Amino acid sequence: MCSRGHWRPHEDEKLRELVAKYGPHNWNAIALNLQGRSGEKL
Repeated sequence: MCSRGHWRPHEDEKLRELVAKYGPHNWNAIALNLQGRSGEKL
């Protein structure tokens, strides 16, 4: 995964899965499951 910048297709899919699981406002929980991303930068 890239640490900054554009999202790769596999990151997009993972993000969709995590938003479905944690909800669209729980970015810190989502970021914990995305290596190299933080809740502040999502």
